Amino acid sequence: MKTAVEELQSVKYMLRCLGVKIDHTSLVCGDNKGVIQNCTIPNSHLKKKHVAIAYHKTREAAAAGIVHPVKINSTDKFADILTKAVTGKTFWSLYGKLTRSMNQGE
Repeated sequence: MKTAVEELQSVKYMLRCLGVKIDHTSLVCGDNKGVIQNCTIPNSHLKKKHVAIAYHKTREAAAAGIVHPVKINSTDKFADILTKAVTGKTFWSLYGKLTRSMNQGE
């Protein structure tokens, strides 16, 4: 989550430098409920120091309205077919959803 937020902030900065006006909050999707809760609830207690440091930047960005972490189901995450070993049924289901959404954008 921290890496995604850092990348998002750098892309937004680059776009602002190019003159693109960005007013809205960006959604950052994840399928881990614990990560989403720790990023959005400011007073959630993180037991490990290295985890607390990693979430600090994400919490700041969420509090400032730069990002909004949201939970999505693993069955709806297109990136899984490229990053995880998934079953054939899951692969073809996500692949079909991905190609349909790409065809609707044409």
